[in-house]
Amino acid sequence: MITTIEEYRQATTELRQSVAQLGATLEEDIRQMTEFMRYRATKRRFFPAHPANDLDFFLDAQYNIQLSAQLEHRMARDLLLSQAVVEGDTAFLEQQPRQPFIFCTFHFGSYQMVGALLRHYGFDFAVLALKEGVTSDMLHHTAAEDPLHVLHADSPSILLEMHSTLQAGKSLLVFIDGNPEAISEEDSASYARVSLMGHTLLAKKGIASLAYATGVPILPIISYRPGPEQVRVNFGSPIRPDRSVPRATYVQQTLQTCYGQLEQYLATRPEQWLYWRMIHNYVDLRSEHPATPDTLDADPTHYTFNEARYELFAARKHAYLFDRHTQDAFTISRNLLGYLRHLMATPEPVASAAVRINAPLLQELLGKQILRKINREDAP
Repeated sequence: MITTIEEYRQATTELRQSVAQLGATLEEDIRQMTEFMRYRATKRRFFPAHPANDLDFFLDAQYNIQLSAQLEHRMARDLLLSQAVVEGDTAFLEQQPRQPFIFCTFHFGSYQMVGALLRHYGFDFAVLALKEGVTSDMLHHTAAEDPLHVLHADSPSILLEMHSTLQAGKSLLVFIDGNPEAISEEDSASYARVSLMGHTLLAKKGIASLAYATGVPILPIISYRPGPEQVRVNFGSPIRPDRSVPRATYVQQTLQTCYGQLEQYLATRPEQWLYWRMIHNYVDLRSEHPATPDTLDADPTHYTFNEARYELFAARKHAYLFDRHTQDAFTISRNLLGYLRHLMATPEPVASAAVRINAPLLQELLGKQILRKINREDAP
């Protein structure tokens, strides 16, 4: 357990060194390189004007992930709370007796701070965890002395359990960005669509629907780091259900308000959001870059590089091909990198490509849709 500021500073120094080492050895591990490519693609899509270069952004994000998920998990609660400054609408703290709220937050900044601060203010709440098997001690090491009530989102009776918790006068703490699984096109119809940095996010409706059904207000919270050893916790105003408004309207507006609050901080501190690593699972990117068909006309005249699906990247040691659909990265030869870059500007006739590229490689490039078939009139 980290109990003093000196121990904390030593731990953060070691963490910085570890992350720096990760940057130096990135190309030695294709899994880490793939992770870097995911962050690189996300940065270029969502905030291309961010001043940090791709590698620095990735390393800053890795530092924040480990600081929040691992190092803060080991901090004594008093030490953690000593870093907190509260801002926003704090009127709810004056209410006596404590009424239940649905506290909605994100895996952003010092998210360990949110639960610790609510406990400090005397709120009795249950935490909604993603999966069965997540226990109180996994969420914070002090749970042995101060156990948390943990609910599991994958429980078949979770809505009833949350409803019963609120009816008993307890609050809920929910991380509404908790959705690591890919959303199928069929299932996506049951999600709300909210705007996030100019893109469309698929957001679960359950928590906002629960608030509407029970009359318990949602209170959005963002915890962020303005600098070293500093944490600010911003409390939004309670979003109280209004039965004169249709449920669908309340759900949509509430989710948009919560994600709108997150967006304010993503604009300047995107490296503090843990969920960039899986953003592709619940942002509707397909509507922005539709997949190219598997087959086109029977007699295509040219091949070009499929920029809608793939990205090219030349690092220090190797060249890489990144698949936006599968979020996988592959090493490729420098010769192939040069050829694919050439095709981006100048599609090549089918007959010439058949001579230039050996048959197995050509079939692989076509099979994985790295090459796209086009007709002569589409070629420059």
